[in-house]
Amino acid sequence: MWPRVIGSGAANTFYVSGAVASPMTAVAFVPSGADCNNDGLRSGVMRLTSTTMGVSPTFPIEDGGSVNQVWDTCYTVTYGDAGENWVKQSPSGVVDVTVVVAVADAVASVAPSVVAVGRAEPVVFSGLEGSVNVRVGFGIGGCAGTVVGVTNVVTTGAATMLGSALPTAGLYRVCVSVDNGGRYVAQTSTVTMEAVRASSGLISAISPNVVGTGSMPAFVVSGTFKQTSFSRIGFSLSSDCSGTVAGQLDVSLGTSTPYTWASGLVVSEAQTFTVCFTADGTNWVAQSEPVLNVAVARANSITSFLPAVLGAGAGGANVVADVVGPLGSATAFIGFDSVGSGCTAPVAVSAYNVSGELDLGSSGGLSAGTYALCYTVESPSTGFVEQTSAGSVRVVEAQAADVAEVLPSYMVTSVAEAAIGVRLGVAKDDVPVATAMIGFDPTANGCSVAGVLEGVTALQSLTEAPASIAAYQGGWLFGTRAGSTVTTTGNGTVCYSVDSGETYVATELRVALGDVAPAYGLGAVVQPGVQTGVASRVILRGLAATSGPTTKVAFVASGSACSDGGARVSEVAMTGHVLSTVEPLLPADGRYSVCVKEAGGGSSWTKQDVPVDAIDCTTKTSCGECRATPLCGWCVGKSQCVLNSVLPDTCAVSSAVCTPFLGTSCALENCPRVTGISPAIAVSDGGTQIRVSTELAANVADLECRFVYDGTIVESFSAASVESSTSVLCRAAESQLGILGASVSLTQSVGSAKRVAYGASGGASLSYYECGAVSGCGNCYDAAARPECGFCLLEGGCMSRQACLDALGYNASSSVGLSVDAVWVHPTSEWPDCPVVSSVAPAVGPTTGGVELTLTGTLFVDANGRLTGAGTRSSGDVGLEYQYQCVTNDVDKATNGSVVSSTEMVCELPESVSDGDAALRVMLNGAEIAVASTSFGYVPPPAPIPPPPSKTTQTVLLSLGAFLFVAIVAVAIIAGLLLKRKRDMEKLTRPPEMSPSEIQSVVFGSVLPLGMDGKSLLPLLSRFVHEIVFDYEMIALLAEVTPSTEVDRVAKAAIIVYEHAGLALDLLLYQVSREVTTTLTLQTLFRTNSMATKMFKLYSKLKGFEYVRSTLGRPINKLMLEDDVDVDGLRAGKGGGAQFQLLKLTQTLFNAVRGSIPAVPTEFRYLFRAVQGAIQERFPVRADELAPLMAEALREGLEETSTLYAHGAEAFVQIAGVSDQVTNNTAELAQVIAPMAENLAEYEESVEELATRLQQMSELVEKLSGATDPESPAARRLLLDLQASHNSVGVGGFFFLRFLVPAITAPEAYGLVHDPPDVGQRKLLVLLGKAIQNLSNQKEFGGKEKHMVQMNSFITSNAETIAKLLDDLAHVPINAPGRDELEASVVPTKHLEGALVFLYKHAVSMRGKMLAKLQEIQIGSVELSAEAVVQRERAAELLGVVLDEIEAAKSSGASGSRLDYNRLRGLPFITSMGKVGDSLAGNPQG
Repeated sequence: MWPRVIGSGAANTFYVSGAVASPMTAVAFVPSGADCNNDGLRSGVMRLTSTTMGVSPTFPIEDGGSVNQVWDTCYTVTYGDAGENWVKQSPSGVVDVTVVVAVADAVASVAPSVVAVGRAEPVVFSGLEGSVNVRVGFGIGGCAGTVVGVTNVVTTGAATMLGSALPTAGLYRVCVSVDNGGRYVAQTSTVTMEAVRASSGLISAISPNVVGTGSMPAFVVSGTFKQTSFSRIGFSLSSDCSGTVAGQLDVSLGTSTPYTWASGLVVSEAQTFTVCFTADGTNWVAQSEPVLNVAVARANSITSFLPAVLGAGAGGANVVADVVGPLGSATAFIGFDSVGSGCTAPVAVSAYNVSGELDLGSSGGLSAGTYALCYTVESPSTGFVEQTSAGSVRVVEAQAADVAEVLPSYMVTSVAEAAIGVRLGVAKDDVPVATAMIGFDPTANGCSVAGVLEGVTALQSLTEAPASIAAYQGGWLFGTRAGSTVTTTGNGTVCYSVDSGETYVATELRVALGDVAPAYGLGAVVQPGVQTGVASRVILRGLAATSGPTTKVAFVASGSACSDGGARVSEVAMTGHVLSTVEPLLPADGRYSVCVKEAGGGSSWTKQDVPVDAIDCTTKTSCGECRATPLCGWCVGKSQCVLNSVLPDTCAVSSAVCTPFLGTSCALENCPRVTGISPAIAVSDGGTQIRVSTELAANVADLECRFVYDGTIVESFSAASVESSTSVLCRAAESQLGILGASVSLTQSVGSAKRVAYGASGGASLSYYECGAVSGCGNCYDAAARPECGFCLLEGGCMSRQACLDALGYNASSSVGLSVDAVWVHPTSEWPDCPVVSSVAPAVGPTTGGVELTLTGTLFVDANGRLTGAGTRSSGDVGLEYQYQCVTNDVDKATNGSVVSSTEMVCELPESVSDGDAALRVMLNGAEIAVASTSFGYVPPPAPIPPPPSKTTQTVLLSLGAFLFVAIVAVAIIAGLLLKRKRDMEKLTRPPEMSPSEIQSVVFGSVLPLGMDGKSLLPLLSRFVHEIVFDYEMIALLAEVTPSTEVDRVAKAAIIVYEHAGLALDLLLYQVSREVTTTLTLQTLFRTNSMATKMFKLYSKLKGFEYVRSTLGRPINKLMLEDDVDVDGLRAGKGGGAQFQLLKLTQTLFNAVRGSIPAVPTEFRYLFRAVQGAIQERFPVRADELAPLMAEALREGLEETSTLYAHGAEAFVQIAGVSDQVTNNTAELAQVIAPMAENLAEYEESVEELATRLQQMSELVEKLSGATDPESPAARRLLLDLQASHNSVGVGGFFFLRFLVPAITAPEAYGLVHDPPDVGQRKLLVLLGKAIQNLSNQKEFGGKEKHMVQMNSFITSNAETIAKLLDDLAHVPINAPGRDELEASVVPTKHLEGALVFLYKHAVSMRGKMLAKLQEIQIGSVELSAEAVVQRERAAELLGVVLDEIEAAKSSGASGSRLDYNRLRGLPFITSMGKVGDSLAGNPQG
């Protein structure tokens, strides 16, 4: 029977074998041992429908039961019969049934108890009775909720695969059901299943963390990770373990540290691997802390190995190498082999551990020789790589000469910590200090028996000598004998070992060994020179070192006795030093002897045979004088003469010039000197910057150039600075005594004294030139002979810039009308060259003079239009008077003149005593500034008036006089009439007189309406005006969200309000900067809806009203009165003379504009300068930007050419299409010919335009091909053209397109004309405006405007003029008022109030858009900084609050307080969003 184990409360299908199937056959169950025929105990009756199966009802065992029950099986074949009989089946244990119950301790344990999230695996539930009805699942916190991972446990004790993976990480309770999952019982809290997933930070350490490529180390892993059946640790080159994970370590259940991998990581170059962990064998997570470094042995792995010298045979743990380069690892080893051997058989192999140190203690030592380092990262058996970057390692044997001296020469017995000094006979780097030792052999063994040596000292325990001693003699090591005492008296041999005392060699040195130190025994005095009167260092050597009584040292003058107490000076006590320093103060120059005495015991002073000289080197003020003095040396860095002995303390030896002394040498043999100067000429006024070339230059403080004038002892000085190691910069001093030559040297100020730091050599000679030695502007400047001479116009002489400045009576920082560079003719100034007179008209004149001459040339005024005419320019207390004059033969006959422009001046012809040719000269303030290039011709005066007539002719003359009188009266009447007509015409050609109200109407236009509630609104707008309207970024924002139909009114209102406050120019400048910064291309800049150009529309009338009337009023009125150009005929190609007339009128109009440039309002110049600067910064025209600029020009040209070609092709297709309609029918031909003619005309026009464009394209390509070299002239020309184009877009776009051209085409809108133009006049004015605009754009007319093509000559002939004009417009004259000095225009109150109310109402209507725009994080193409975004968010809140307050006040009927319009004039130009401007300026941090 099966199943034989079932769950309580579960219905089951049983499979029965051996029974007979019949309608009366049945199976039932009774408790074990009960009678099958006991109807009250029998349960689970099943009628057998077949011999193999039946369905059992639920067994009567409650779920609450705590014990499993066994039931016996009963069988009957008489089921339902009156004699029904049941028979118990046997044997027990084969056909009985066990009913299991769900209890809390059904499961004793579960294995594994930790599983990976998302990974199903076999699980064993110990203690659980299996059954077809038993289900086991898992629930977080208990079994009342969702149970997951349910599996059917059929067989007791067998592993069962989880029904599904556990979905989330956490600790799960085990849940058991015996009724197929109908009800679950939670198992005891000790029986749990934990689901885990990989995360960072689970592995805290892995050791080793450095391994060699291909090595097989054992790893110890630390961390908090949980082991599952699938846990692995691996290593990846990707930081997030998304790439290949190699070298996997099995850290699953049942494994323990240390772990090994199946195969090592093999890399070609050293790599750092990320440590990765997975809990489910699939998903890898990078660990945050440990990394694994995989080392690779390369020839350059080790870059340094110390010590570089080892002792032969040296071993022992005290030999520890310092290796620089690779990381030490558990599998790294270092050995030694012959250089170049390839490390095939290294010796002395030692482990190179993870601490990065190499312990040679177990190496057994090396024999003498030179070795290459050998390195492996795997194991010694895998092979080594010879290291070529670390250098070789020398192994040396002990040599007797390695120890040159030992102090003291007397070793006192029984003193364990006695001082000792050892001077090496070789460089310290050649000594294996780590294993080197010295000792003393008191026997005759010759150091062969190490055990008998006394006073043994390791050199490693000694330190190098201090600088004061090493400076005179290197190689000294000092210290103590470190506990090794001397016990024997007598003489001892100095013994030397390099193998840590294993073996020694005997040196030639001997020391005395005894129990009492000698009282004296000074062998020498080092540094025998001292500075007189200054405590100076003296080094004493040879005194015995003891711990007993102190030794005293004193000094006496040569010839004096040490016993003479009055003669002894600088008596000092010394305590046991083997090489000691004292600092005696010797009072006077001369030689002194050293006296030595042991203190106490009545001992006396003993004179030593070692002299000390005292000398005062500081009195020597030059290097040459210093070097000629024994014992003195020169310190270049400080320009000081000091004792040789203290040079090392005073300056670096590398910059000391001295005589070698006692083993010390100086690096420099020659004194520093000046080798040359450049330039070798200077203006006699001084100030020329010269470069002084030097030898041994140092960065000397307080350095000066010294000028000694030829043949004298007179000298001058100027401050100097070190430029480099071989050059010094200074300015030439003024020439003295009229001497035009000087030698140049360098001095240093030390206190009040000047010391010669760099002496003069033959190449250090400076020649002076005098500007005043020449006369006339043209003779003044000479690049080779007089490079700093220029002509001072107002003083009329050749002089230096400073002299001109001084002559004008003010300094360079004075705020005056003219700078010195505006009146000093020099290539570097604003007036770069002398004026030139190229022609004089008329070219002849009478000797009596008086004829007005017109002089044509260049540079009659400076670049800024100054010095026009005669007069006085002044500022403060400074007055600058100037007068132009014309002179020919006689200076006394000079006539005054005045400058009309930079190219024209006029004057009267001076008188001349004789006729003939004469040179015409132009004088300024009495000095010649120009000479006419052609001679002027004087001619004799007209013939004299004849004498009075005789009496015989008087009668006739009287009659004739009467007739003439009548004629004159008639002529006078006619002349009067003509004069009246002329005056009437003159009045008509002037702009009409206008009343203030008319001017106001023209300038401001119509008043922005207040509306019904406007007056009541005004008192409520105070906060709105102060915090919203006068926030310039708010105004820009309002314009940005305004529909195009309303932008004009916003611009007008903003300019009105801001101009009232005197801030309109500031608002315009900000808006220009904002638009330029946020524009992507130059082609889209200042387009139709540009807020800046809309603002300029009103602003130009405010500031330029009088200017435009004075400039254009007369020429426009005149052409409207006098000129009648057939514009319609011109358009139809019948212009004839009209074309010439149009060209003439256009040139006249442009000349009027050109002549008016000095009168352009200063406000315009500030604006145009800002426009030009902003465009240049945003779209730079520089050589390094040439390539993209050329590419852009090509793309534009090709695009326009392609468009024209496509247009022509389309027209031709239409022509070809008409050909199919051509027939022999006259009527049909009539219908075809008309459209064909139209298409042919259009095609002809397209071909002409294309031809013109192709010619332009060809010229462009030619221009660009020559400009590919940024340094070429073609490139420079192209850059100038591009700059002019930029100016046209910027300055020209404002001045011409939006100011002058509208005034030309609609003069009545600017109050220029008496009556509006008629239709014909309007057409003419439009053509004139178009020509002027095309000139500003430098754009020629094309095929579409054939009637205007002849105007291209006007455009090309004025190209240079318009380019200069646009540049001039962007220049603010130096004498112009500052922006804060400009006066605000008067704004009528009605316009101001209308503007305020309009801005409020418009802001209310645009509120939603403004708030939305304030939430954006960028403006145009500029992304805003985080600070700017925050400010905009706050501004949005402020806007909402202010508008809400006003609406609330309106609703409540609040009256508010009247706006004080006068106070608005004091408001500053500010915004609450300053960081927005910073972001737009490319400075997000502000």
